[in-house]
Amino acid sequence: MNTTEIPFNCGVIYKYLDHKSFYKNLFGLLDQETLEKYETSVLVLLLGVNTHLSEFYLTDFNGDYQSLFDQGKYEYNPPDAKNKFYLIITEQVLWIFFQKSGEFSHLKKNIEMVFENSISPIKVTNKRFINFLFKEKYSENLMDVTIEGLDFLDNLESELYSGSFINDSDIYDEIMNLNHLEIIHAKFQPSNFNAMVTFRYPNIIEFSKHIKSNVQTELIISLSNQIRKYAKQRRE
Repeated sequence: MNTTEIPFNCGVIYKYLDHKSFYKNLFGLLDQETLEKYETSVLVLLLGVNTHLSEFYLTDFNGDYQSLFDQGKYEYNPPDAKNKFYLIITEQVLWIFFQKSGEFSHLKKNIEMVFENSISPIKVTNKRFINFLFKEKYSENLMDVTIEGLDFLDNLESELYSGSFINDSDIYDEIMNLNHLEIIHAKFQPSNFNAMVTFRYPNIIEFSKHIKSNVQTELIISLSNQIRKYAKQRRE
């Protein structure tokens, strides 16, 4: 497992639509002249098995990024870089981490434009997915949840519920059963982890501040596996 430290605790996640297109876009993004022009540094990590990268390597793999295949890591730091982002590539899920600042939305939008037609956001605040995590005992403690929905006058209203084990409450059942209610924020503690995870609409995942690097990596892998299991269940 690669133990490179990820200094940012807030990321966005995507599923792959086309692996070949994704890697072509990735290598375009990693062009050193482009990174220098936009004063941006980048780190790319592979976590776990990545069979799609092996398949791409046999056909169109760019030799400039051989370390990505050999070592599971590629990094480039222009001397005057003002921005930095991290791409974590797992078999089923792409994670992108940015520094959480006023530039977050701007950087997120630019990255999505680079990977247009090759990735799609994974909506982590989907009620079925959140309920799946609790049914699978991935977590047994929902601590915060914010819901949003239309009232009888068609006004958009939101409400925050805080506490412990909200997933065992009547309000949780009501949220899950009422179609007009959407979750826009959920905070929970994964089982067997001394850390908190927050989902924000639509595809933002935030970990506890000062989380240890090895714990963050384990959470990235375990959440990616849960997303894979959920997607497989939905297809069956």
